[in-house]
Amino acid sequence: MRFAVVLTVVLALFAACADDDSGSLADAGVTREQVALVPATARRDLDLLFVTDDSPGGLELQTSLKAAFPAFLGELTLREQLPNLHIGVASTDIGAQGAEDTQPGASIGSGPGSCSGVGKAGALQTNSTTLLNGTFIVDMLASDGSRTTNYTGTLTNVFNAIISLGASGCGFEQPIEAMRRALDNNPANAGFQRPATPLAVITLTDEDDCSFAHSTLLGGATTVLGPLQSFRCTRFGVLCDTGGATTDEMYVLGSKTRCHWNNDSAYLTRRDRYEQFIAAVNGDARNVFYGAIAGGPVSELVVEARTPPGGGSAVPALQHVCLYTGMYGPQAADPAVRIQELTEVVPRGRFEPVCDVDLTVSSVAMAREIRGLLGDPCLTRDIASPADCVVADQTLSGETPIPPCSTQRTTDCYQLVDDATCTTVSHLRVDVTRSSPASADTMVSVRCRI
Repeated sequence: MRFAVVLTVVLALFAACADDDSGSLADAGVTREQVALVPATARRDLDLLFVTDDSPGGLELQTSLKAAFPAFLGELTLREQLPNLHIGVASTDIGAQGAEDTQPGASIGSGPGSCSGVGKAGALQTNSTTLLNGTFIVDMLASDGSRTTNYTGTLTNVFNAIISLGASGCGFEQPIEAMRRALDNNPANAGFQRPATPLAVITLTDEDDCSFAHSTLLGGATTVLGPLQSFRCTRFGVLCDTGGATTDEMYVLGSKTRCHWNNDSAYLTRRDRYEQFIAAVNGDARNVFYGAIAGGPVSELVVEARTPPGGGSAVPALQHVCLYTGMYGPQAADPAVRIQELTEVVPRGRFEPVCDVDLTVSSVAMAREIRGLLGDPCLTRDIASPADCVVADQTLSGETPIPPCSTQRTTDCYQLVDDATCTTVSHLRVDVTRSSPASADTMVSVRCRI
């Protein structure tokens, strides 16, 4: 419950590809990852939602995020100005109601970690702070160059106030479904989302997603479900091709690999529910960033026998992906298979590890990706040397390769340019020279060997 590649590398790439007019380097067996997806027209507005774990153990995460927030803001700053921001905070606690239930199930537990009703129901949280006038932060650039805000004090101070959710929320955390409930026309959050505005979601948790379809997952200990522990979320929400191809095999102690979302679970939600939601929430999935700071990255699950927190006989449990000492003592994070997978299948996603009291690196990586969402042309990750990239104009109807610029081609081509303002170690940005303007829905996609 809980980035040195310099301009000489670019020239080497041009030399290697000058005769390749297609712009494609899709060689068999070469894996390239997306390192930029840049709208042809820059934007300044951003709706930013943090979905934060407030189950027992969540206090450490919230405190670490607060400490990293100034560095996040520093990285998010474009052209010496922050975007026009709406910032909201939602809880992973949505109680005992499944995504496909019409009513909540029976409450479970008492005190911190208990689950009842609809929990916080995806409503934006303010903790009744007197610093904020409204349910979310508004911080906008005014025509005179000042900022128009709805809070008193500093942006960091008001963010710290609303992110401090405590640690008494439901121990069956549902961060992905909580995101959907927060953004799916929730009347409690009216005004937070602006039409056709880039949207970024950042999830912070130390366990995997347990978004369940039906509250039956929370039933008492049975021969079907096993003990009422968080391991149910993995047993029924994840399958592993080796060692865990069925829910019964997932219950067997030992190592399991090639693990993935269980899309046929009788208890937990399907992944496509959230892929479709992200695609529809503001009309273009490329305008939505889904990032997560959670346990991982995950290459293997290990199921071990462990005594439950309340004592008694050892039961199957997930081996922690990491242990570390935080400000509030020993901390642990479990492998977040479902969360990591969602970051990998959406057009814009990023997964960063939570396994450190200092979340500065992970938070800065999130902000770097969000800058790309707004039109910043810097590559978001370091790439292999020599550079090995595929660049294309991407529209809603498909992709058109862009060849590298050369002495023979000076328009409708791209360059990777050394830029000290880009904050990866390689300091590279993508520049596209065009003979005519791109269409409004065009984004420049850059995929490179890492």
